[in-house]
Amino acid sequence: RARHRAVQRFYGVLALGWRNSARHWHRYQQAHRVLAVIAVPIVVSVTGTISLDLAVSIVPGFHFTIFPPYFVAGALYSGFATVAIIAIVLRALFGFRDLITRAHLNRLGIMMLCFVLVVDYAYLQEVFTAFYTGEDFYRSVYYDRWTGPYAPFYWGMILCNVVLAQGLWFRRLRESVPGLLCLAVIAEIGMWLERFQIVITSTHKDYMPSAWDRRVRGAAAAVHQTDAGDLHARHAGDAAPPQTAGGRPWMSACTACWPASPTPTTCSPPAVICAGAD
Repeated sequence: RARHRAVQRFYGVLALGWRNSARHWHRYQQAHRVLAVIAVPIVVSVTGTISLDLAVSIVPGFHFTIFPPYFVAGALYSGFATVAIIAIVLRALFGFRDLITRAHLNRLGIMMLCFVLVVDYAYLQEVFTAFYTGEDFYRSVYYDRWTGPYAPFYWGMILCNVVLAQGLWFRRLRESVPGLLCLAVIAEIGMWLERFQIVITSTHKDYMPSAWDRRVRGAAAAVHQTDAGDLHARHAGDAAPPQTAGGRPWMSACTACWPASPTPTTCSPPAVICAGAD
């Protein structure tokens, strides 16, 4: 307890009038219940709304209906990891070993395990959906995530949220203060990498002509010139040049795009817009 009057007043201001009385504890418990009831739907609604904003878009890498439960589970997983970190730090700094016991740490680890399993299932479902639908652009997103410039972030996410998170199965590790602290920090790193790869790897290669490769831009210009010549020939009453699959300039452009371009047999001028050219 503070002995000097000035220090007592300082802590009194910070305590906002708290006197540790029965009436204060009763009001605290009432406020705690109300906030707990309000916080749960707020977390679910806010996270669900953000995920739906992405899921209803047509951007490959965003357009997955599993996003709402996936984002909610990810938010709860990282949230319990944050609570575990704060609890362990307070336990060590202020000696709250009787207040925050190993049983509490074990329960925090169990909750983290439950939600990380949902997150891992969402990872598997994303890959399955991308390849099951047969969409070239969806597949290209995962090819880029696996082998592209941001591949270390993707595989780092898998290491943190899939491989190392399996340590939560072990009770001895959950009740270990250093062990749970390490797993909680790994969870925070993994969730940051997850958000990074969702936003960045889905948008860093767009579909605008300004982002095309030089070969694709040249092919697009050749297509424009060829189509202009065809139109001029038709207006002049002459026979239009034969339009064979091998003679179309955009065929080479489509085959040059990696790896999301349509097959040459289905290629057409609009299909020159390719996601992976660089």
